[in-house]
Amino acid sequence: MKKILFIILNLLSTLFYGQWVNSFSINTSSKTIGYDVCFTSESEGLYFNSDYYPSSPSSTYGDLSIFQTNNAATNWNYAGGSWSHGPIFYGLISVIKQKTIYNLCSFEGLHSIGKTIDNGTSWKNILGGAGSLNSVSIIDTSSFFYTYLSLNNKYYLNKYSAGQIVNKIDSFPNFSPYGLYFTDTLNGYTLSKTTQNTNYHIIYKSTSGGNNWQASFSDTLMSISKIMFPSKNIGYAIGTLGRIIKTSDAGNTWQYLNSNTTKNLRNLYFINDSVGYVCGDSGLIIKTLNAGLSWQQQSTGTNSNFRKIFFVNDSVGFALTGIQVYKINATLFASVTEINSLKNYTYFPNPSSNGIYNLKINESIKQKQNIVVTLTNKLGQVIENISYTIIDNQTLLVNLSNLAAGLYNINALIDGKNYNAKLERE
Repeated sequence: MKKILFIILNLLSTLFYGQWVNSFSINTSSKTIGYDVCFTSESEGLYFNSDYYPSSPSSTYGDLSIFQTNNAATNWNYAGGSWSHGPIFYGLISVIKQKTIYNLCSFEGLHSIGKTIDNGTSWKNILGGAGSLNSVSIIDTSSFFYTYLSLNNKYYLNKYSAGQIVNKIDSFPNFSPYGLYFTDTLNGYTLSKTTQNTNYHIIYKSTSGGNNWQASFSDTLMSISKIMFPSKNIGYAIGTLGRIIKTSDAGNTWQYLNSNTTKNLRNLYFINDSVGYVCGDSGLIIKTLNAGLSWQQQSTGTNSNFRKIFFVNDSVGFALTGIQVYKINATLFASVTEINSLKNYTYFPNPSSNGIYNLKINESIKQKQNIVVTLTNKLGQVIENISYTIIDNQTLLVNLSNLAAGLYNINALIDGKNYNAKLERE
């Protein structure tokens, strides 16, 4: 009986935390490595990999292969290759914004950027020049920033817009940038290693379109691998030993989050300010539903290191190891916290004709505590944060009478537990 119960609990844990499924593998030599995967919709996506030449594993050049799917990663077809025995990559092969995918390449002191709007069926070379590409940040389908290392070993920042380079900035006299991320045409961030210690990384911030930079964060123990801003003010960065940091004021201050892991973290993707995923070494993928206050580990079934994670919408996501693409449909799953919460609280009436709801907590909680209820729309955008104080009962009156009719998500963090529900305003 105990064995059966253990099996059931194990299956439920896998279901509730989320199950990633291997949807594609490159079965070739050990020289093959996957560089990137990106999707423009649930169905259409591209996968990039390279076979190193010559046979030496330490070689840094080879043939690029592109694989294409049009049926949500059920099948992948070879879509061609290019730059035979040539390209040097920096893990930034493709960057996506809406239906646009950019293909970045550097080789022997030259760089080029290609663009496709038809899922890789055709490509257009939009720019090229001397120097090795370093990093890129897409603003919209027609403009982006990118950095490159010139032949005189200086880093430059270029802004590309409407088919041409509109600004070239020599803005990195004292540091070597990587991991560029702009939230708009003025506000941007970049990462840099110190010259004294390669494990000592710094976040720099610009409010002038890259003309000037100032240090925003540093940690002598944290090697920062990736930074992302789901909105202008809210940003996250990840790095070694499970470290995650967050800013809520556009990089002016940063705070550490408890990731519950010491594994090295490699990539992240936030669907909105609150819901995000982080991937890392040894098959690690963790998820947060409450802006990083707590993290739940998801089941991947692999011990390989993940190098990329990406979501096309609020439910369908993909993750990349060296030679494998994993997929998840998050609408099928809920976290353990959410499942437990369903037994411990009730929202009523739901739907509500006047926008007034009662949240009844059906378990013991601390009295006289201040809590914040966060309300988001179906796109994950925060509508408002409502403060409450529980004094002598365990029922909250949630007033949404000022909102238009529709569906809303509500989250209340009480005693370290999340109480989530979908509310309907008639």
